[in-house]
Amino acid sequence: MGRDRRRWSGRRAGPYRTCIGCRRRLALKASVRLVRDPQGGLLPDLSGKLPGRGAHLCPDLRCFELACERQAFQRSLDASAQPGELGPLVERLVEGGLAQTRALLATAARSGWIEPGRDAVRQAVTAHQAALVLLAEDGSAALRAELGALAERERVPCRQALRVVELAQYHHGRDLAVLAVRHRGLAARLLEELDRTQALSASLHGPRAPVPRELTGNPGGGKMPLTQGGHGPSRPGKGV
Repeated sequence: MGRDRRRWSGRRAGPYRTCIGCRRRLALKASVRLVRDPQGGLLPDLSGKLPGRGAHLCPDLRCFELACERQAFQRSLDASAQPGELGPLVERLVEGGLAQTRALLATAARSGWIEPGRDAVRQAVTAHQAALVLLAEDGSAALRAELGALAERERVPCRQALRVVELAQYHHGRDLAVLAVRHRGLAARLLEELDRTQALSASLHGPRAPVPRELTGNPGGGKMPLTQGGHGPSRPGKGV
């Protein structure tokens, strides 16, 4: 009976992986997966379905660098694995993530799950029909402030991504600064992709900070990371 309860609890919590760089535990959907290509290089697994052994990392260039320093790629994939230059690899992951984002938005648009424009987004949010608000990165500051505050008040996830002319393809070619996604499943997948891609991009182009390297409170054993409180891994929040 106890075993069944543990098994069921694990299913509800979802699968997790350990970053081979910083050794912290993170949700599978929040991780980046790499596989070894036939030439020994590293190949981004954007779909999460490529065959072969995979190495999982946090979406952070610093974890990639730490994995190289510790020769973790060779241990996780193959002794002949050659990481090569990490900057271009992370750039490929960012571009792949943006491509996945565009594909998910195209699916939502074809299926009629997008509400385009300020008025439609405001109505969808206040009617509790919006699962995600997406603001163009180059939209007006006033629009971002207004709809960002509304989404926060109604507890609707809100992100900035792509440009006005890029969002136009989901609005019959007309410039679009904001849209809402009503389908919760698609919104959840978009949030995962956006958060992972934006974290990778920020680590590549933003200010650098050291990666935590402490695995446990006891240097002699265990692989579980310390949380801020120092009492074990924190629980993941609820999704959309």
